[in-house]
Amino acid sequence: MDAEALQEGLLGYSARLEVAYNDPVQPGAFSGAMESMMAKIGHGCVDAGVTLIGHIKGMAEAGEQGFLAMSVTKNDASVNVKGGIEGVVSRVEITLNVIVYGLEEATVDDIVRGTIPQLGDAHVHLLNASDGEFECVDTECSCHDHEHHH
Repeated sequence: MDAEALQEGLLGYSARLEVAYNDPVQPGAFSGAMESMMAKIGHGCVDAGVTLIGHIKGMAEAGEQGFLAMSVTKNDASVNVKGGIEGVVSRVEITLNVIVYGLEEATVDDIVRGTIPQLGDAHVHLLNASDGEFECVDTECSCHDHEHHH
């Protein structure tokens, strides 16, 4: 595959998740849940026929409690983890960047949305960078007055 063909199939997908846990979770449980989510994104891309995983990166920021940086760079979807979070987690912001070759944005968006339940019992808002709108992932949400986009 030449460089021009690779460039043509390049997708850069970004999203931000605002996660509010209904009951605070232990930092180890959150770390495990996010690691599972990242692996599922990687496996989802492989299952969808990705040509190459460039970089799938997730950064979870929990304010003064710390951060977790996770990345997947291989088709085996192994997750590299850096950082740490101290104390129980009640709110966290996760920024996702998925740089892959050979998949459409809608496919990656569906994969990401499908992995959100891995995070556990939480209220999640998702901001897709392509449309710039936050939306509740929970279709039954009544947390604020807005329209859902499905």
